[in-house]
Amino acid sequence: QNSQRIAANRHSRRVNQQPDSNNMKAVLSSPVRAVTFEITSTLVCMAVPLGKVYGDAVRHYNLPCPADDAMKVAFKAAYVNTGSEIPNFGAGLMSERQWWQQMISSTLVEAGCTEALMDETFPLVFQRIYSSFASPDVWAPCPEGVLAMRHAKARGLIVGAVSNVYPRYVDQNLPLLGLHRDLDFAATSYDVGRSVNAACFSRVAW
Repeated sequence: QNSQRIAANRHSRRVNQQPDSNNMKAVLSSPVRAVTFEITSTLVCMAVPLGKVYGDAVRHYNLPCPADDAMKVAFKAAYVNTGSEIPNFGAGLMSERQWWQQMISSTLVEAGCTEALMDETFPLVFQRIYSSFASPDVWAPCPEGVLAMRHAKARGLIVGAVSNVYPRYVDQNLPLLGLHRDLDFAATSYDVGRSVNAACFSRVAW
């Protein structure tokens, strides 16, 4: 009897994982066949304040550092400047890691962290910040976005992520949070070579 119950439970799970036939009929009769989601702040949210991640990395090496709020302000200023000088995370010009080296250096300049910019300290501070953003300690699933994504998937729609980000989001951050299993495809502006717009959607589709 136990073995029969186990087999029945397994069958039930397999059935529940299949798209409902009524849902599939609704999808096939609808002009909407696919839905895409932004990654940042829709599927993936920060679990730790950004300024704290930067500040903790500098303080880890006992270097002077402003308050976390000031670090966040410095980051925003550096992001605008670096993004203007080298758009789209350096796609076609450099690796995303090289782009972030410049971005983090600019943030430290804006924050006045001169000691963290020295030749012997910057590689350490940079690596600590860069590695932190590939950690599940920094990221968390955005509850409402993930719920909407899984609802769309359960309705039988093709579900994808199209986002103005770089490949590490898709290669590391989504898998870290177990979100890659719900996606049929993902495309970043870095891979496509341009910011997300109508042309980007056309290239993803074909």
